[in-house]
Amino acid sequence: TECLAAPSTPFRRMASNGLYLCDDTEAYIYDRHGFIDEPYVKGSRPILEEWVGEVINDGMTEREKAIALNASIPAMREKYGKVPVFLYGESDEQTVLKGGGHCSCRSRLLSAFCQVAGLQARPVMFWTVADPDDASKILGGHTVAEIHVEGGWAFFDPMPAVYCQKPNGSLASIRDIREEPSLLTEMSD
Repeated sequence: TECLAAPSTPFRRMASNGLYLCDDTEAYIYDRHGFIDEPYVKGSRPILEEWVGEVINDGMTEREKAIALNASIPAMREKYGKVPVFLYGESDEQTVLKGGGHCSCRSRLLSAFCQVAGLQARPVMFWTVADPDDASKILGGHTVAEIHVEGGWAFFDPMPAVYCQKPNGSLASIRDIREEPSLLTEMSD
């Protein structure tokens, strides 16, 4: 659906500026790409700052901040109201004020919340559905986020507010899930 949005919207830019994760791109995506060069400028996004200020505190670790921000997104509906029809092209602030949105809205918003909180984050199309008549065309998919915590990228899905851990307790990235799908399909409560 992001591909159907107007070219100037965050949704279309996210869909068209993405990188495809495969063996050839994996090192680039995980080892050299995805970091924002400029730090967040305090005061530039007051609505997002207000939400982040209600969710996290200075004593939290990176992991605790990421988990708390991810878990907080469904509560926007309680504070701001029911989600109206999908609105493509909205700003992150409009997504907060309407109480959320679909997966692309929430993943982009979680990434923005993390950046306000001082964490690197990026929205990611986690899976896609190819057109059976033309494999070069994408029919749809699901968008999640990856947040850079504890020295690596970690998968977070703000729709059900989940994340994955590896057996050693570290957070799993989409790269990890790609290599071992049971991290996602057999995760504990």
